[in-house]
Amino acid sequence: MSERHTRRGKRAAIRFWCTQQTQSQVVQLLGGTPSDDGYAIIAADSDFTPVPPNNLGRNSNSWNSAGRRCHRLIVHSNYGMFRPRLLTCSILLILLLAGCARAPESCPPHLPGDLSGATAFARDDRLPFRFPLDEFSSDAAPFFTNFCASSDGPESAREYHAAEDFLRPAGTPVYAMADGNISFSGPMGGYGWLIIIDHPQANLYSLYGHLSPSRWRIESGTVDKGELIAYLGDPDENGGSAARPLEPHLHFGVRAGQRSDYPGMGQWRWQAGWIKPCPQDLGWLQPSAIIISQDIPVGGFSEPEAGLVVIWGVELLFAGNYLFGGACMLVFAIRKNKPLVLVLSGVVLLAAGWTFYNKGTKMSYVLFPMAVLLSVIGIYKFIRRSTKMPRTQS
Repeated sequence: MSERHTRRGKRAAIRFWCTQQTQSQVVQLLGGTPSDDGYAIIAADSDFTPVPPNNLGRNSNSWNSAGRRCHRLIVHSNYGMFRPRLLTCSILLILLLAGCARAPESCPPHLPGDLSGATAFARDDRLPFRFPLDEFSSDAAPFFTNFCASSDGPESAREYHAAEDFLRPAGTPVYAMADGNISFSGPMGGYGWLIIIDHPQANLYSLYGHLSPSRWRIESGTVDKGELIAYLGDPDENGGSAARPLEPHLHFGVRAGQRSDYPGMGQWRWQAGWIKPCPQDLGWLQPSAIIISQDIPVGGFSEPEAGLVVIWGVELLFAGNYLFGGACMLVFAIRKNKPLVLVLSGVVLLAAGWTFYNKGTKMSYVLFPMAVLLSVIGIYKFIRRSTKMPRTQS
């Protein structure tokens, strides 16, 4: 690496990358320091203008001739390098902090509502909602975790439950709480198999977690209230494992808005189970209360009011990082004439986009076009370079 010379705020280091034929001339004319990698180090003003020796004017032919014979001029300033990095880090930090909602001062747990009439709700077709299980059990422990229940540990790391959990045996049928459209059905880590149904007539979506991936489950289409959608999973497939089995139960969540209104990452993610903000501040509703009330406000349930950056900040941050990396690879590969780098970068972005697509994030729609762009440019440049005829010597 070349040696770097800086002087506080007034001087910068400028490196001339020259060919071996011009290096000695540049070093002689500009009074620089030669290096092993073909660089000559000279001084510069704070405005990045090279400073020639005292006996050589800025406008001299020797100076301009040597400058023209250099291949590249790379400017490194102690302020020039610091300010862009500081600005970039500040923007990323602001986005990250904006995307992480602050935990509320108080978020008391909600006691479960009286679902003793759940069977009657299911039989009455005039009512908009029903309990997603065959009946509400009145056993000793019908609830596994209440809505807004807090996790153990220090307050700074405390999280709140954004749903209600109902204990039931593996294989128990699960039904749609209302008419709607399947907006997601697939594996989701600690949820086992997860199904989400949008209910546009009420501006709600319902979430059903810890379902069985090995039994039948619905994967797409529309559903009617009370239609079978899946079965509860066994302890080793419902989000647990053989080493750490999870007690069979239904994770049942209800939220104002549609799934597409929320990102797939961050505290505002549409598949949240435990989050640091109070769930009701992010649009989550107590499922048992919604079913008991059987009431839909005019125009549907209102979504929480929050800015774009607050809701989508984390996903925008990740998407921006991938786009920036893709742009850097594009510039690097074109300048260095390395089409294979473009193709490989496109494959990496395509794999990342497919992964995020399976996780239900909108970031995939940004990564797919970038992947195609890099791959097409790389293939084009590779074909062009391969078919280019060599020059004949006369």
